[in-house]
Amino acid sequence: MVEAGCVVGGRYRLENPLGSGGFGTAWRAYDLRIERVVVVKTGAAETGEAVRRFLREAHLAGALTHPNVAVVHDVGEFTDGGRTVVYLVMEYVDGTDLAGVLARCLPGFAESVGWARQICAALAAAHDVGIVHRDIKPANVMVTGAGVVKVLDFGIAMRWNGQTSLTATGFVVGSLPYMAPERWRGVGVDGRADLYALGCVLVELWTGRPAFSGRDAVELLTQHVSVAPPIPSVLRPGLPPAADRIVADLLAKDPADRPADARETERRLAALVGPGSTSASPAPDTPTEPRPRPCNGPGPSASPTVTDDRAQVRSQLAEFTTLVQERPNMRGIEKRLQAFVAECAQRFGPRDPVTVTAELLHLGYVVRRGLGDPGTVLPQLAAALERAAAAGLGPLDPTMLYARVDQAYGGLREFRRGRERYRKGTTARRARRDALASLLPDLLRGLPASDPRRWEVCSDVAADSYALKDYAQAASLWDGLLPPLHTLSAPPTPEYREAVLRHAHAAGEAGRLERALDLLTELTLFRPVESGYTDLFWEEVERLRSRYERLAGQRGT
Repeated sequence: MVEAGCVVGGRYRLENPLGSGGFGTAWRAYDLRIERVVVVKTGAAETGEAVRRFLREAHLAGALTHPNVAVVHDVGEFTDGGRTVVYLVMEYVDGTDLAGVLARCLPGFAESVGWARQICAALAAAHDVGIVHRDIKPANVMVTGAGVVKVLDFGIAMRWNGQTSLTATGFVVGSLPYMAPERWRGVGVDGRADLYALGCVLVELWTGRPAFSGRDAVELLTQHVSVAPPIPSVLRPGLPPAADRIVADLLAKDPADRPADARETERRLAALVGPGSTSASPAPDTPTEPRPRPCNGPGPSASPTVTDDRAQVRSQLAEFTTLVQERPNMRGIEKRLQAFVAECAQRFGPRDPVTVTAELLHLGYVVRRGLGDPGTVLPQLAAALERAAAAGLGPLDPTMLYARVDQAYGGLREFRRGRERYRKGTTARRARRDALASLLPDLLRGLPASDPRRWEVCSDVAADSYALKDYAQAASLWDGLLPPLHTLSAPPTPEYREAVLRHAHAAGEAGRLERALDLLTELTLFRPVESGYTDLFWEEVERLRSRYERLAGQRGT
C-alpha cells in the first residue's frame, strides 16, 4: 500500500498527502538524491497500454519548460500489491491555489487579470507543442507569495485517459464545472477547450460565483451546452464592458467563436488594465458595491517577511487540522490548540484570518468532543464564526464548513439533552435531518466527495430521510455516497449490502424503478450459492425486485 514513508523510485520519500483527484494522490515528498522537496503524484494503471501511454505523454510534458508551468522532474512506475502504480514527480510550489484564495476572498480586479495573463502564457507554451491541459480550474493554479502563477497538472487528464468525452462507464475526464461544450459532446478538442475553462475561472475571480452551478452532471451538461454564460458586471457592478466581452467570447458554445489562441486572449486581458484602456465605468478595483469579502490572498504587494511568517503558521495550522481529523483522541491536543490560538492572536491580532481560523479549529474540536460546558462553548463558536466571516473567510472555506458541522451536531446534542421526546423516534429524526440538510448545499460545493465530514452529514441526512419516508432525497444522497458494488475490491460486508438494499428501496419508492432494479440485480450477484440457503435479507431482495418489475411493466403498458 502506498503510504507515508514509502520511497518511490528508490529516491522519493513520501511525507504527507496533499490531496486527491482524478489522477490519484498527490504527496509532498523529499528527493533523497538531490535533497529537495518535490510533489509526487501516484495512481494505479489498469492496463499495460495505459502505462505505456502515460509514460510516453509524461515525457512529452516533461519537455515543457516555462516560468508559469510547474516543472515535471521525473516519471516512472512500480508494483504495489500486484498492481502497477505510475508516478509523476513535479516541482513543489510554495503558495496558495486560486481555489483557496476564492474560499477566503474576492481578489482585486487588476490582480486577477495579472494572474489570468500568466495562465495564458502557460497555455500558449503548452499549445505550441500540442499539449492540451483539459483541467484548467482554480485548484490547478498556484500563486506564490511573490505573485507568480504556476499552472499544475499539465496533460495529466489527457495522459490518464486519452478520451475526451464520456467513456463507456460514464467517467468524465476533467472537472465538470469547467468543461467546454465540445468535451460533453465527445468530439475532438484543441487549445480552445482550455480557453473555455479559463473563461469559467475568470467569472469566479471577478464575481466570486461559478459560471455554471448545476447540482449534478445532467444540469451542468445542459448549462454548458445551451445556457448563456453570466455577465460579470451584472454580478459585480463596476467591471468594464471589455471584461464582459472577454468572458462572453471565451465561453462561446462553438469553439470557432472563441479567441483564436491563448496569446490573443492574453493581449485582450492586458488591454483591460493597460495604460491605454478607458472606461466610463467606475474603476474595477473600487466597484460601486463593496467586495463580498476583503482579500488577504497572495499577491505582488505582499511583504516577503510577513508572507514567510504566515506560511510557517499556516503550515502549523495544517498539521493541527490533520491531527484533529485523524487523531481526535490524541492526549493534550485541546490544550495545544488553545495555546496555538493565543500565539496567533499575539502575532497577528485577534481578528486576523489566521487567528480566527485557528480559533474555529479549536472551538469546533471542543464542541465535537463534548468538552466544556455546551451552554458556554456553543455561543463562543457562533461568535467565532461571525468573526471569521468578517475576517474574510468565505462560506466554502473548509475550516468554516467543519466548524458549522460541529456547531450543528453540538446544537442538536444540547437541544436533546433533558428532552426525552427528542431522543428517539420521528421527532428526533426530523430535527436532525432539518438541521443538517441546511448545510448540504455548501458542503457539496466546498468539500470533495471523499471528505469524511461531508460523508458523515450526507449519510445522516440520507438515513433520516429514509426513516421519514422522504425516499427521493434519501436515494439522491445515496447515489453519491455508495460506490457501485462491482467497483469494490472485496465482497461487500453485510452492513454494505443492507445499505444498498435501502438505497434500492428508496429509489423504487421514489419512482426510479430502473435504478432500483439495477441495484437489486447487482446485489444478487453476491448471493451465496449453497444449496438450500435462505435468508430474510435475500427474501426481501426478491420481494422488492418482483414488486418493481411489476410496476415497471405496468408503467410500460
